[in-house]
Amino acid sequence: MILRYTGHPLSDVGVAAITAFAGKEDPSELTTDDLAKVADYLERQYGKNPMKAFLTVIFTNSDFTQPAFDKQPERRAAYANQVLRAWQRKGDEALPQPCVFFGNQAVVLADSKMLTLSIGICYPDGIEAMPLSGEALLAMHAFPLGSQKCEGRILLLHAENPELTQQFVYKTLAENRRMLDLAGQDEKGGGSKYPRTQIVQQLIEAETARQDNDNCSVTAYHFTNYRTSPKMDIYYLPLQVTRFLSFATDAAYKQAWQRIAWRGWEGVKDGESTDFERDDSGRPARRNTFYEDLFALPTAAHRFLRTYFLRRPEVGVSKDDQRRTYSLLNELDLVSWPLTELFLKEVLNVDQDRILAIRTMADRLA
Repeated sequence: MILRYTGHPLSDVGVAAITAFAGKEDPSELTTDDLAKVADYLERQYGKNPMKAFLTVIFTNSDFTQPAFDKQPERRAAYANQVLRAWQRKGDEALPQPCVFFGNQAVVLADSKMLTLSIGICYPDGIEAMPLSGEALLAMHAFPLGSQKCEGRILLLHAENPELTQQFVYKTLAENRRMLDLAGQDEKGGGSKYPRTQIVQQLIEAETARQDNDNCSVTAYHFTNYRTSPKMDIYYLPLQVTRFLSFATDAAYKQAWQRIAWRGWEGVKDGESTDFERDDSGRPARRNTFYEDLFALPTAAHRFLRTYFLRRPEVGVSKDDQRRTYSLLNELDLVSWPLTELFLKEVLNVDQDRILAIRTMADRLA
């Protein structure tokens, strides 16, 4: 089987979604039966709500989303066969160009109907289409299953390490399939809010499930390809921040981390459980400023340290933002030197001798 990780976020998330759907650990284990089952599932879900409505922000011109074809099921079935089962084509139907993703023989010149974020782009030989193999075209249609609907756009997480990308997709795919099984055909699905909060929440969950310590950077893409108003926001967590997250949520620091994180949820009152309202996917429906400020690291490391580890209040924030009530005097129990030391070491790359000198001076001042 040709499917493999290439480093392209859309292709990799699609490959991960196909692999997770088949219950496999590695794309090299996939079989043609696995691809056939994925294609059948996509055809069933993409032709009806809530997925059909969601696909309008991804595949704007696709026959899956065109209202005119709601009463032409044979037209939609033919299109599904064209884009989801092109990998079944015989060798004599191949194109002279190789697939731009996997390097095997291309069978389709994919245009903006079949590819998201591709309107008006010219590819090699001056044509407005991209040569793809059938496997690549299936992966490019499977990535929404491994992605999250967030604020009316699609949110997908892509890690430098494919194993971590696979962890993200396994959980998101399970949530999406559960939601699709429960949803009616007249539902469009509300999705999540606060993409940066969702990214960190997913990263922490994935780190908890991982069995290795091979940390890597993570990039999230939050975009829409909707008609005349496409938009993309890219969120990046560099290696030193993901390493800090990995260690901070481990057993040695977990209690201190969780207490600071709890005070980051907007609108949470003293004594209130963090088991508050959830969105359609079961994810938190509130914003966490502690999580979101991680995206300003390492540039804003000093502000982050003062706010969360020294409990200095923020001014000019909303009434639901708990940072305005932070107080070193009232929250001394939230100050954790071990967690602060970890932050200095991993995020600011401060050497151990200097960290010891800082602690000695602080003890004397105290």
